[in-house]
Amino acid sequence: MSRKTVTPHPKILASVMLAAFAIVPAARAQAVQPARIQWTTCEEAVADALRPLLSVRLQCGTMDAPIDHLHPDAGNTKVGLVRVLAEDQGAVAGSFFFNFGGPGGNPRSILPVIAAMWSKQEADDPISGYQKTLSRHYDLVAVVPRGLAGGDTLDCFEHYEATPFIDLASDQGDFNWRSTMENAKALAYACASNPLTPYINTEQHVYDMELARLSLGESALNFIGFSYGTWVASWYASLFPDHVGRMLLDSTMDVTGSFDDADEASLAERHRDFLRLAVRPALSRPRLYGMGDEEEGVLRRVRNMPPRARTAWVGRMGNPEALTAALTMSDWVAAVPFTTSRELHKRVNDHTFSTDATIDRDVRAAAHQLASALGDAREDTPEGPDPERYSVLLAVRCNDTPWERSPGYWWAMARSRVQRYPAGASNEMFGALVCSHWDDRRTRRPSLEPMHTAPPFLMIQAQHDTATPLPSAIHVFNTFGNANLVVASHMTGHAILGSTRTPCVEQAAGRYLLHGELPERRFVSCEHVPVATPRADGPVNPLSVDGLRATLETLLRDS
Repeated sequence: MSRKTVTPHPKILASVMLAAFAIVPAARAQAVQPARIQWTTCEEAVADALRPLLSVRLQCGTMDAPIDHLHPDAGNTKVGLVRVLAEDQGAVAGSFFFNFGGPGGNPRSILPVIAAMWSKQEADDPISGYQKTLSRHYDLVAVVPRGLAGGDTLDCFEHYEATPFIDLASDQGDFNWRSTMENAKALAYACASNPLTPYINTEQHVYDMELARLSLGESALNFIGFSYGTWVASWYASLFPDHVGRMLLDSTMDVTGSFDDADEASLAERHRDFLRLAVRPALSRPRLYGMGDEEEGVLRRVRNMPPRARTAWVGRMGNPEALTAALTMSDWVAAVPFTTSRELHKRVNDHTFSTDATIDRDVRAAAHQLASALGDAREDTPEGPDPERYSVLLAVRCNDTPWERSPGYWWAMARSRVQRYPAGASNEMFGALVCSHWDDRRTRRPSLEPMHTAPPFLMIQAQHDTATPLPSAIHVFNTFGNANLVVASHMTGHAILGSTRTPCVEQAAGRYLLHGELPERRFVSCEHVPVATPRADGPVNPLSVDGLRATLETLLRDS
């Protein structure tokens, strides 16, 4: 890993038109000059299992880019790239660039999967055949976001030592608040110790994309962005509207707002999902689930869960059975705070959860899963399993938009969000607190006004998306007259391209990506058609379309 120091349906559609977020126009860099990209065979760690499918078509590259494109004399940094060449190199129609979200999603792990899946599709399939055509005739390219493996990297955790704390949504006591604040401040300072940190942002990434476009000789940038990648798309279209080709936005953020606005939108959607999928079904059968018939009463019990139980269970109460189990066992943990997972399992076996035998069985099964999860619960380690990815996520979020610096503001916000979204709030607040201590912010956020002049673009969206909710996509649709939106009604999902058989979504995407053709109407919705579940007669071949799709969905869900 390089640690090189840088050198000096219609009801869905909202009718309210909202104005774009007003931002002072950013300074423009000097004309971007092409760079020399050094392409090589990817090291074994990159998509090793996919080499039989991709062979020499899979390439990794690096290029030197100005650390600050607006001040190119300040020195360079090494930026990574990854591409999968078109299957038919004698009939290449161009390139498609990708950003897979995050921030912090590394395309070196994701692009080979989507390329392999597309290459395995049947060209005559009326739903997914376009993917095979794209694989045959387009190079698939991604610029590795700064700070990730493939270029010069950022690891904020090299100089950071965590002290114990748990998420503020579970414990708002004074001790945990102080500990969380101390950790956030220390992590912000640790990130600042790397001279690359101020330049890990969407602005510089977009200029890196433009540098790659020019260096590859592409006349326009065709782009597919997932989740945060839609934010990237909006910055590119605002800085380089004349260079935009076909631009597909999958699971759109509210690109007119801030990352904290995105957190709030996600919390609200998770809360709506909790009510829709768990609370209201349980309340509709009060005698069988034993929760009464008052929604606020159930939410009050969720708010009052012991911190230890809440930390372990709040993300696992997605149906009435799991909710019943969690609230029942929360009472047990409250009465005996240091009860063990083993003791909970024994009590679950002896307890009757419902007079209905089927519900009782299902609640008991959920309770055993929750009891095991309680034993696995631990104090927070904010970097999670991938410190580099979390470091880049923090750097982009903290650099791209200003953050409120008052601790009192965030203390009040933490309390407010737990009250409003008791089963939705988790540890988003920690990242916000890190950003509140961020000192060296140099990003120049562009005005989005030029995006109105870019060519028409296509958005696709699941109706139920807790990461990038539909209301955010509708707001973007209402803001930009050149936006076109296709919604898979009643679909629950995120980053949905290729993960559905929904005709209006996949066929619209195919016609647009291949031919630039948009739907006849700006807004279209149709009923979600899921991909057929593979036959359960053995393990799914990981190199089959189904296996690759499952891998891709996991990678994108976590991006």
